[in-house]
Amino acid sequence: MKRAIVFAVAMLITGPALWAAPFTQGNLVILRVGDGTEALTNAGNSLFLDEYTTNGVFVQSVEAPTNQFVTAGGVTNYPIDLTGGNVSEGQISLSTDGRYVVVAGFGTNRLWEAMNGGNISATAGAGIPRVVAVADANGNFDTSTANPNDLTTGSGSDIRGVASTDGSNFWIAMSNLGVCYTTLGSSTSVHVQGTTVKRTVYIFNPRPETAFPAGLQQVYNMAAGGVFASGTNYPTTLGVPEGGLTNIVNNGGALSSPYGFLALHLRDGVSSNIDTVYVADDGSLTGGISKWTYNPAISNFWFESGSISATTGPNAVSTNGTGGVRQLTGAVSVNGNQTNVTLYVVASANTGNIYGKLFRLTDTSGFGGVLSGSLPAPAIASAPASTIWRGIAYAPANTLQVTSVAKSGSDVPLTWNARGGRQYVVQASSGDANGNYNGTYTDISSTNMMLGFGPVQGNYVDVGGATNRPARYYRVKLVGAP
Repeated sequence: MKRAIVFAVAMLITGPALWAAPFTQGNLVILRVGDGTEALTNAGNSLFLDEYTTNGVFVQSVEAPTNQFVTAGGVTNYPIDLTGGNVSEGQISLSTDGRYVVVAGFGTNRLWEAMNGGNISATAGAGIPRVVAVADANGNFDTSTANPNDLTTGSGSDIRGVASTDGSNFWIAMSNLGVCYTTLGSSTSVHVQGTTVKRTVYIFNPRPETAFPAGLQQVYNMAAGGVFASGTNYPTTLGVPEGGLTNIVNNGGALSSPYGFLALHLRDGVSSNIDTVYVADDGSLTGGISKWTYNPAISNFWFESGSISATTGPNAVSTNGTGGVRQLTGAVSVNGNQTNVTLYVVASANTGNIYGKLFRLTDTSGFGGVLSGSLPAPAIASAPASTIWRGIAYAPANTLQVTSVAKSGSDVPLTWNARGGRQYVVQASSGDANGNYNGTYTDISSTNMMLGFGPVQGNYVDVGGATNRPARYYRVKLVGAP
């Protein structure tokens, strides 16, 4: 079922975040494993979302639920942990509507782990359910999505990451069950793509060689062999076909151990489909960041547009003990004729005394240009001692929220919080002098694509809107959400 998502719609997330303050739009959140006193082991560790500014200034930490609880509506929520020793876990992502950060983990806590020990990822779902946690803009968690059996096989399965459109539809990357689909509060899932090993899963704009329905996006996954599209748009059925982004592969030279990626649209004057991919590689030899560009002259073919090493050369961070990079996110900005991509990169390892570094670099080369920038030293932020950083995403915010409605002569300028790379339409409804409105909204703007990626501000001028008497109400609709 398709539904429009408008600025006035909000989803209630249960389970208080205790002392958490609302996240700030445009900031970063990093998934941290461990509280600094726990030993980082495969028996399991507690989870936190650490909020930082894009300059690396610490803002706050929000702890994920540590105990099972039941909401006033009778919905069971679970604790969620990850292993401190398995760095393949912990990919996080921001939902495509920008309102939620989603985390995948294990439905257990430190008390159970202390009593039982062992490797929680090797425990079947009947003993430890695999859990999807949803954190909203106020730092509240919903952990009601727990799959006790069908996200494990044999003795267990490693749950590695999750992507979502709206905090209620989820695509999950599993260590031996491919990509799975489930919904908020569900205890079952659909195995979208077989029993293959997946490392991460994200949602970006469609592939460049396809003509998907307007407004819809595409689920992608990463395996050791490279980047793949999972079916068409938002797959929800068993065994959908998988299409590789040709040549973005672990081909014995370009990539060593890829674990994260960011897919963007940078070309001018063409569709909004992706044409540039940044890959995070934590390999000991070629670990770093590589840039890949779509070649429109060869169907579905991508070529490497440079790389930056994290382990060798003048940009090395291996001297800090971090090794390669594992996850990244970023934002697109345009300055005159120059397109810039600012990347935020997490490098982490579970050896030595360094467990996480946050780096920032800017690629000014645009579409098809050779990757520019460097991994600076020192990093702009470091993980607390005896903890380890994993995934990174932009902070959730109430993005579909009108922030300003003004009067300028007979016109009405509007601004709203939005996400780059999505399509929006402005709607209006008539009202009376007592503040009542009829609830029937009609489109007053064309469908507009927000340029860039990451947090952006939408703008629209309702020409002559101030002459609509006695009242006029506005909202913004996100086009194509499931």
